[in-house]
Amino acid sequence: MRYVVGICLVTGFLIWDGGYNQGRYLDSGVRELRHILSLITG
Repeated sequence: MRYVVGICLVTGFLIWDGGYNQGRYLDSGVRELRHILSLITG
């Protein structure tokens, strides 16, 4: 049940972000993740 709630929350956030913010938060999150991965891998 926890997984279903989590998936619904993530899906709702992605729809909200894409619909109202043109994916701004998702884009910045992906950039931060790539930056952190590049720091880890060197």
